[in-house]
Amino acid sequence: MHELTVEEIKGLYRSYADAARRAADAGYEWLEMHFAHGYLAASFFSPLANQRTDEYGGSNRNRARFLLEALDAVREIWPEHLPLTMRLGSDDFHPGGVQFEDSIEAIGWMKEHGLDLADLSMGGNTDEMVNPSFLNEPAGFVPRATRVRREVGIPVATSWNLGVPQTADSVIRSELIDVAMIGRPALSNPHWPVWAARELGVEAPFDLLPADWRWWLSNFRGHAPSIGLPPTPAEVRAAATADVPIAEFGEVPVSV
Repeated sequence: MHELTVEEIKGLYRSYADAARRAADAGYEWLEMHFAHGYLAASFFSPLANQRTDEYGGSNRNRARFLLEALDAVREIWPEHLPLTMRLGSDDFHPGGVQFEDSIEAIGWMKEHGLDLADLSMGGNTDEMVNPSFLNEPAGFVPRATRVRREVGIPVATSWNLGVPQTADSVIRSELIDVAMIGRPALSNPHWPVWAARELGVEAPFDLLPADWRWWLSNFRGHAPSIGLPPTPAEVRAAATADVPIAEFGEVPVSV
């Protein structure tokens, strides 16, 4: 293990650019760079992990340098008409780590470098993080994202307890954030968008899906629970005799 040389850092930028090129060639329409949760870019940004004494360490600007130069490398490749976003570890919740004010400043620089949207999360650079109580509240990270939206003037997104459709809908309609990111609720229920649309009163929720598989889902009840429909009697009987909790048949997970 050793401290990355500047030449090695430049090589990582080429890897970022190559990944962006592959994503574009594969037809992806949204690219998000992961600068959070203790991964490499987050480690550069956090003074808890970054002990460098060159131009990549020390001041907030220097610690953000890797993020900005990686963003530049991807911006050159990624089509201008498609969203280029970034998930930032915006607070280490530790006195020696990234402070939220550091992130507001860094997001301003990223906006100047062509970032389209900032997705706010936490740092994850230490196991000594003090979890603030707001992380357990509905839409707990939204006030911070709203502050970035207001002070930097850039579209924002966040996740953290937005899995209830009414909650996600409310913060977007109130213009507190621009995009609600749905992580674990969508992993536990891959048909979360259809279920959410039904919960919010959309008359034709299956129209949200690609045409090549919306017909199958709308005409077969095998996925009824995950789109918000009650279990059939046969499913209830199957749950009673199978080694599977009935919640998997009849309830829709909405936790974070």
